[in-house]
Amino acid sequence: TVMRGENLSQEELEQAVKEAYRRWEEFDRKRKCTDCAQGFSSDVIDYNLICSLIKNVQNGFWQGDINFSLDFIDYIKNNKNIKLNLKLFKYEQDKKEILKFVKNNIYLALGKNVVHKSLLFDEEDLYFQKKYIEFTQKNIKNNDVIINNKKYQLSNNIFGMSVFFHKLGLNEIEKSLLDKYVNKTAIDCGAYIGDSSLVLYNYFPQVYALEPEENNFKLLKKTIQLNKLEKHIIPLKIGVGNKKTVKSIKPIGDSSFISEKYTEGNEIIFITTIDDLVKENNLNVGLIKMDIEGYELKAIKGAEATIKKQKPILIISVYHRSRDFFEIPNLIAHWIPEYQFRFLNLYHLHPIYEKILICYV
Repeated sequence: TVMRGENLSQEELEQAVKEAYRRWEEFDRKRKCTDCAQGFSSDVIDYNLICSLIKNVQNGFWQGDINFSLDFIDYIKNNKNIKLNLKLFKYEQDKKEILKFVKNNIYLALGKNVVHKSLLFDEEDLYFQKKYIEFTQKNIKNNDVIINNKKYQLSNNIFGMSVFFHKLGLNEIEKSLLDKYVNKTAIDCGAYIGDSSLVLYNYFPQVYALEPEENNFKLLKKTIQLNKLEKHIIPLKIGVGNKKTVKSIKPIGDSSFISEKYTEGNEIIFITTIDDLVKENNLNVGLIKMDIEGYELKAIKGAEATIKKQKPILIISVYHRSRDFFEIPNLIAHWIPEYQFRFLNLYHLHPIYEKILICYV
């Protein structure tokens, strides 16, 4: 099956994908043999690189669940001076995942049903896909899940591999570093039904679980009650942003997102800032996790004082909006130069979902 565009035939679509792949390979060769200070290099993701890959993209043929990829292309076209400095990331695997994320966004924008899976997934993805099956068979049954050899119960039988297999990326942080935060509070922004809060509870004695959507919040409280964690996980029906305000949210389960305009069926929610939350509750923050469907950059700006003063571990989703992918690492590096950065793929079953930024000192 081929996803057709208004102005492109099936043959033209296939040719566009082949051309994008050829251009990527050409760039990749240049990246490997070019000095880091010149032109295309392994140190910069910028406008010129993206343009070399999307030359064949035409308006009108993007469809389906590829809105994130369309946003990626639009952002690049409208912000020609934006750059992501790959020198922020010391691990080669992270750089590899970043480049794959860029490439996959281009492929999806060209038409996801045209692109063969072999272009989107590498050997590591295939390895983890098998591991997910083994993990699910061993650790998940009905609404129960095993976390660090202890059984927990969810209010819903939705189990994300990014949460339970990868433990939000915490597996990638050295234990000696995590031990420095053992007596501090974690703030879970976008707590959904409490799945991520259960994982965070295994590392932090207190978790503030923030979830603004009504039904999700009910399920969050139920998860807390089922596991008798009322003293450890504090649920708050509120969202986070760059200022205290009132917004509307589109209620669609784990993908509920804050909308700038109210439409029928949306819920009215209250927004606070992390800085205000921390100040009002006198919190000693060890970690801030954000998976809030494209509102991450505003929420980060509302946490500036906390980040600068307390330097918590940050776990930030950066795949919802391209501005988050480019701007959040640069902003945090500007605030706290000593932060170390990781870019992790926490869901090897999808070419662009669940890609996160981790920052720590």
